[in-house]
Amino acid sequence: MTLFAISGDDVMDHLSRADMWAGYTPLILTEDVVMEVSMALQTVKYPDVGLLEHLLTLDGVDLKRISTWMHFSTNVYPIYSQQACQTLDEMGLTTPFKPDDIASYGLYVARLEGIKLHAPAAGMPEIGLPRARILQLGLERFK
Repeated sequence: MTLFAISGDDVMDHLSRADMWAGYTPLILTEDVVMEVSMALQTVKYPDVGLLEHLLTLDGVDLKRISTWMHFSTNVYPIYSQQACQTLDEMGLTTPFKPDDIASYGLYVARLEGIKLHAPAAGMPEIGLPRARILQLGLERFK
């Protein structure tokens, strides 16, 4: 597994890099929209996701993309994953995957936070190696 880190203060550069790594088509945004996106990303605090909802009105933007932005920008938000949601469902933790519904992503974040509280991970630091991402990848591969 390769870990990526983005440094610096240029929020849109961070998003462009995250989009590139995730294989998304680059967005072309007006200056007003760039300011709106920057303010939303800088204002939201983990584990809250509500302030990200208005970003869903942008063309070509869903919660998979927003969660990718948040993951690479903050290193704590998990990437929204259909496979991880399916595994959570199989574990009896109903977690719908709805890429256009902020409440579903909020529930997904809450589920991973709950697992983090009960998972034995004392030796796993949050900084540099985000446990939410490790849990997400583990859920995707769980059989």
